[in-house]
Order: sequence, then C-alpha cells, then structure tokens
Amino acid sequence: MTSSKADLDSPIVRVYQELRRLHPNWYVEFGARSGDGWIPGFAFLEPSEGLFLDLLRGIGARLRSDDRKVVAASFVLRFGWASGVAIAPFLLHRCVPDVRLENVSLRFSDETFFERAALHEPRGVIVRREGFAHHPDLEIIETDPDDQGQAADNTELVSRLRAILLSQAKPVIDALYVWSGFSRRGLWGQVMSSWGAQFTTIFAHLKRHTDALPCAREFFDPACFPKGMTPSFYMVEHAGLKRIYHRRSSCCLYYRVPAGSYCASCPLVSQNERVRRNKEWIESGMAI
Repeated sequence: MTSSKADLDSPIVRVYQELRRLHPNWYVEFGARSGDGWIPGFAFLEPSEGLFLDLLRGIGARLRSDDRKVVAASFVLRFGWASGVAIAPFLLHRCVPDVRLENVSLRFSDETFFERAALHEPRGVIVRREGFAHHPDLEIIETDPDDQGQAADNTELVSRLRAILLSQAKPVIDALYVWSGFSRRGLWGQVMSSWGAQFTTIFAHLKRHTDALPCAREFFDPACFPKGMTPSFYMVEHAGLKRIYHRRSSCCLYYRVPAGSYCASCPLVSQNERVRRNKEWIESGMAI
C-alpha cells in the first residue's frame, strides 16, 4: 500500500492496513494512478475511445468474440469485482470508502482481469469506534446508545454501501448500454452478481461461510433495487460442509463464445443442475 504522509492518520488508511493483514490482496493504493494497466475512473464513461476501448478490445480478443454484448457483459463482471474495495471494509470494519468513479483508478492485468484499485483520496463514512477521532475526509456515523443501536447503525451503513456502489456502476452501465446494445437490466445482473460474489469470497477466506447468507440478503433487499436485477442466494449442505452460492438475474452470454458454456450461476441453468455442480465443487475441494 502506498500513501502520502498526510494520509497516514486517516482511519480509512488504517482500515486497509488491517485488512491487508487478513489477506495480502485486501488493500488499495492511495493517490491517482496512470500507466501500467491503470485506468482512471472517469475513463469508464467512454467505451468508444482511449484506455477503456483498449481494454474492451482486449477482452474481445481473449474471448475470441467481436460481439459487443458478450464483451460488455464480460467487462462488467470484471468491473464488479472492484466492489470488494468497499464491501470488505463494510463487512469487517463498519466502514464504506468513497469509491465513486471520480475517486478511483482501477488496474487490469494483461489478461484483462481486475487486479487492484487506488483511492485518490481516503474519503468515506465509518461507524464510530474507539480510537477513531475526527478526520476532515471522514464522515462518522454516531452509535446509538440504546439496545437497537448497532442494528440502526448497520441499516444506515448498508444504505450507504448500496448508494456508493450504485453511483459507481450506473454511468458505466449506461455507457455500455449505448456502446453494446446489451440491456441495462442484463448489465446490472452481471455487476450485481460480482458484488454478491464478494460477500461469499470474503467470508469463505475467514472460514465463516454461512455468515455470507444473511449479509448478502440484507444488502440485496429487493425493495432497494430495481425489480429483477439482484442475485438470489442459497445454502448447499454436502459432505458435512455448508457453502453459499448465488443465482444471477441475467445471463452473461458466455455460451456464445468459442468453447463457451453456461455458468452454474446462470439463470438459464435449472436449480437442480446448479446444485449438482455446487456439490461437485465441494467434493473436489474447489469450494473452500
């Protein structure tokens, strides 16, 4: 993690330092980034030019497809993985950093996969806890002293997480809709699928698999999102283990590419087939 001297006192910086101790990849860089695979957030508003177009072309080449709908769906799945930058602090430190496009740069690998994020400024909102004093770039949610305080605090914080991720994704989805012709609903289904995968992945690393289910369901409350866009989550018990999986609300069209297939989370796959594959992963050790 890199940070300017002025950033070192920021609670946001300290949150990411603590996260990195849990997992080497759970961190961000601080300050605007350019070159070496980095794309500034504002560039994702223009899929027809510049670094974003280069990335989309790279995805198409990797998939061996010039179908813009396929490429757009594949990109938003990658883009959605960047949500972990906000979801991990939310789940583990009751903190939501500012990940709006104007405050982030994202790095993609030569293979076109999301690698890393940089926050230009360590801004955000956090529920007050011991040792977190006022900071000019930080909004603090005060804890409620009554018995329902933590629940009330979490309701406010989950609302902030939804708002910041929607704010980040909406202009990108609108731009890709124009560029590709893939429906907005379809694109939202992909990005929210990747958001959901962050919940299960984070808790899996902590060996707290079942904790992902109530957290994901609370975040994806259907009343808070446009109808039909959110993934649905379910538990599979097999071989003495419990694991959490999800079903997307839309197909990513991967079956259209050479050697492509239907994903287990695809809504075009039956639930029986989905669970059968889930159990195979558990048996193979792929479901950590």
